[in-house]
This record gives sequence, structure tokens and C-alpha cells, in this order.
Amino acid sequence: MALNPKPLTPHNRICWAEDWAADEADLQQQLEHVAEQTQPQTPPKPNVPVGRQALPAHLTRIDVRHEPASCTCGDCGRALTLIRDEVVEN
Repeated sequence: MALNPKPLTPHNRICWAEDWAADEADLQQQLEHVAEQTQPQTPPKPNVPVGRQALPAHLTRIDVRHEPASCTCGDCGRALTLIRDEVVEN
């Protein structure tokens, strides 16, 4: 059974236009309400890099080197070597 829609009369078109306008106004109001609900209340925080930060430029750099009083071992008398100078061969 096929449905044959009735043609719209001028009176029906006016009724449909009124319903259409009422529905559109209602949907617009709902959209505005949802938009107000989803907007953040506080401004977002700026992204701050995590981890170690650079020191301020006004600070002066002071290098302190801690050297041993003697370059020989107190127990065996052999010369001391820096750990960074050790070479491991496989």
C-alpha cells in the first residue's frame, strides 16, 4: 500500500511555517543553553614546560672544582686516575 501525500494548501503551508518557526526557535534556545554549559568558567592555564627550567639571566655562574690534595693513593702509592678517563675494552 503506497502513501500518497496530499498536496499542501496555502492554509496548510501557513500552519507548517508557524510550526517550523516555533521548532527552530526552541532548538536555537537549546543550543545556546548547551553552549553555556560546555564553555569553561575559568580561562585555561598557559602551558608551562615540565622539568628543569633555565636559571635567570641575572645570576652569575660560579664553577667550583674539587681537586684532591694529592694525586697518589694514600694506601698503595699509585697515581690516581679520573673515572672519566677509564676505558673499558671488551
